[in-house]
Order: sequence, then C-alpha cells, then structure tokens
Amino acid sequence: MKRALGHIAPLLPFTALLLLSATSSSAQTAPGTTARTAPDNAAIYKAINDGASRFYYPNLVGRYLAGDTTLTGDDFLHLYYGYAFQDAFRPLDPMPSAVSNLFALFGTNPDPNFDQCLALAKAGEKALEADPFNLQIINILMFAYGSVADRGNERINYFRFNNVINTIKSSGTGLTEKSPWHVLTFRTSKDILSAMGLEPDKRIMVSSTVEYISLVKKDGDVKGYYFDFGRVYWKKPDITPKQKHSIGINGLKAN
Repeated sequence: MKRALGHIAPLLPFTALLLLSATSSSAQTAPGTTARTAPDNAAIYKAINDGASRFYYPNLVGRYLAGDTTLTGDDFLHLYYGYAFQDAFRPLDPMPSAVSNLFALFGTNPDPNFDQCLALAKAGEKALEADPFNLQIINILMFAYGSVADRGNERINYFRFNNVINTIKSSGTGLTEKSPWHVLTFRTSKDILSAMGLEPDKRIMVSSTVEYISLVKKDGDVKGYYFDFGRVYWKKPDITPKQKHSIGINGLKAN
C-alpha cells in the first residue's frame, strides 16, 4: 500500500487531489456566498450563541463532525470563524494529545497495511474532534480512508477540506494588507499555499496581525499572499509550545 511522507513522492499531487474532490458528486463545494470580505466577528458571535439560530454552534459543529455534506458556505463561515470563540480554541498551546498521537502514528510506518490505515482513520477521527479544522488531520483522513477504499468517508473529508479552504479564501483576496486571508493558526497559511501547489519563501510581518508570505515561484503574476493571524492572539497559551520536526502527505506537513 502506497504511503506518502515528506521525503517520499506524494500519494497525489495537490492539483490532482483537489480536482478529484471538486468533481466528486459527494464532495462538492458547499453552496453559499463567494463574496471576499472579512468575517463579521460580532455577527458570527451573536449567531453561534443563539439557540434558535441555524448557526447555533453546538448543533453546527455536531453536523460537521458527523460528516454532514449538506452544510452550506454560510455554515462553514460560522463553523470556522465561530471556532475562535470556543473554549477549545487554544492555538498557542501545545497540540492536543489526540493530534500528537495521530501524527506519531502517521510517522511510524512508511508503508501502512490495510489494518494500519484503519487505525490511522480511527486516530484521525479522534484528532478531528480535538482540532476540527486542521487541514493536516483532514488530509490524513483522506489518505487513510482512500487507502482502504472507504469512498464515503474519503469524500466527506474531501468536502471538509475544500470548504475549509474556500471559507478562508472568501475572507479576502489575499493580495493586499487590507484584504488578507483570515486564518486561525500560523500553520494554516502554509497548508493553504501547499494546497494551491505553492511553496512559501519568506514571512514578513506588515502589521501587528497581518503577515505577507512571499513565494519561491510566482502564482501567475502574484509574488505572495497576505494572511491575518489576529485570532491566534485572542487567547494566551498556558504553556509555550515547542518546535517539532515535520512529516507530511500530499504537500501538507504534519507538525
């Protein structure tokens, strides 16, 4: 069974992976707004805390974790940016044990068999509960379910993957400091660029919350993209996180 780590050829190049997910009938992009505007934090906070709202967070995240592919673009907007208001959102703390366990398991065997891929999927589901919008986790789930030919769960994770990315891209153009892509973690910026088949070069802080990431090779005429990390600083870490080595699949590094 093929396996992809950072030092091995990827299972699928990201361009092919995203094309496959986009053309899958069960993994389509969620319908909803395509306007590129910064998230309205006040409006999102109000909606996700209103028990009568369709965006009430406990119900919304429950649908997401259950693999509901009827979620809309507006649902994902409230899911992703609403997570910043949850107690579980601690982006500067050390990663949850379920996530570190998944990455450790992922790095154990360069050629997992069927049962080991099932174990990866099981660990991935637990990790997703702890860090629900981590593109690295979702990517591992796609790999694991695809490797055991569980097309239903593979497509559910394609759906998650595409729509988390599309939600972030809807938050701005990414082309200027005033219209950056809003992300919840520092790691996400690199994941987004990897998903676009791009390699980051230098990171330059242009304001207290916005960073410009230049590219090794231009994306058409674009030399780099802007990301807003403001939500990362909403909560202070209990413990200073330690730098760790990375492994990866399909261009995304698990760290």
